[in-house]
Amino acid sequence: SRPGQRRSGNPRRNEDRSKTIRRRTNTDGQQGDGAYPQDSADRRQRERNIGGGVRQDFRPRPQRTYATIGIEGLAPYWFEVEGQLFLSNKGDAHLRLESSYDQRITQRLILQPAVEMNVAAQDGLNLASVGPSDIELGLWLRYEITREFAPYVGINWERKIGHTARYARDEEERASATSLVRGIRFWF
Repeated sequence: SRPGQRRSGNPRRNEDRSKTIRRRTNTDGQQGDGAYPQDSADRRQRERNIGGGVRQDFRPRPQRTYATIGIEGLAPYWFEVEGQLFLSNKGDAHLRLESSYDQRITQRLILQPAVEMNVAAQDGLNLASVGPSDIELGLWLRYEITREFAPYVGINWERKIGHTARYARDEEERASATSLVRGIRFWF
């Protein structure tokens, strides 16, 4: 070799070492050259978040205060998923599951279908019976002026299920509703 030039050693050995590093850093359950490139596995690892907090419902009566814990992250094929568990001061528990997917039409125009479902763990006063209580489907179109700032328009369809629908009808409300939405999505 020439002076000042590093010897590369055995190229096959360097290749094997890089695969070993990938196996150690890939924490999504895939081995070696799995379904996700290395940078994707790193992003998926960073995108898992756990949070907690308090939620206060003022309507319908009676008022309820909930302790909340949730997790969000990216599932395979880049679906964003989120789950939250709510436990009220009256002992009521329910779960909210959400999922969405960003489908890029252009670099800035994004179509986002989404689904959300609430599931009750037990019967409660003016609340759902055990099982799914409502479902919401949405389709939003947003234009990202920057990643942090994007106006959007969309349509939402909501449907109350089972006893929750009956409670809504008793209160002279509709069991399902469709609405148009618009707004600005921003974060910093």
